Amino acid sequence: MFNSKKININEINTENKEIVFFGFPYDLGSSNYSGSRRAPCLLREYSGSLYDYFNNNFVKLPLKAYDIGDINRRIFRTNGKEFDFSSNIIEYLISSNKIPIILGGDHSISYSTIRGVINSKKEFGIIHFDSHQDFQIELNSEEGWREDLHHGNFFNWLIGNKEIKCLYQFGIDEYSKIYTNKKINSFTTKEVLFNIEKILENMDKSIEYYLTFDIDCLSTEFVTSTGTPIPGGSTYRELNYIIDKLNEYNIKIIALDIVELNDKNRIDSLNICKIILDFIKILR
Repeated sequence: MFNSKKININEINTENKEIVFFGFPYDLGSSNYSGSRRAPCLLREYSGSLYDYFNNNFVKLPLKAYDIGDINRRIFRTNGKEFDFSSNIIEYLISSNKIPIILGGDHSISYSTIRGVINSKKEFGIIHFDSHQDFQIELNSEEGWREDLHHGNFFNWLIGNKEIKCLYQFGIDEYSKIYTNKKINSFTTKEVLFNIEKILENMDKSIEYYLTFDIDCLSTEFVTSTGTPIPGGSTYRELNYIIDKLNEYNIKIIALDIVELNDKNRIDSLNICKIILDFIKILR
């Protein structure tokens, strides 16, 4: 990714804070148009035209980055062992002083990656960019997820974990019931744009945040390659403004994922690569 050096996971050192990319090419949890399993490959293909970590002509980003490749299986099973692999990888990377950037994949993969954070941190928050809540009811995190988890409900099995202190949802624009939970703070795109400073002022700065970014939070005029698009959403400039505010208010990101990009319009991959770079610029 961005022509970063590809390494094996056993080559990772624990001395320096660094970014580690890895792909989870899985879309068995999607409900509409699939194809997000191809996103890790597409993002790598287009990313090199925007930035090259080993080209001295580019402005240096705050952290070095490496790429450990994709979770690789001949046949993926719905909510199968790949989810366990993913959780273990995240736990190992965070424990090794790394910031994982996960290239999805549909949004169900975030269950596994957030489980990895739960296994490695005593407490943290979540920032969730999405047009949909992906939550209906708090469930026991150990029961039933193998059978029932999909991209639209993965928070059901996560929100009850004591390690997760709060969940901030940005861009919830779907026309359906808004579900409530004492840990969840949900905002529409309009509410975020008009109140971002107040929202960030009230966020707990003593904890780190996992950031999960579903590209369907973006305007359909900007990006169309996603399975469950909602008209409206943020433009690129609006999102960039929000990212700048996250940096201004010193919101510390422990890991992030980019999900729900599919292969309908390949040039959308270039747009998402630019957004990933914008997030990288605020990582410390």
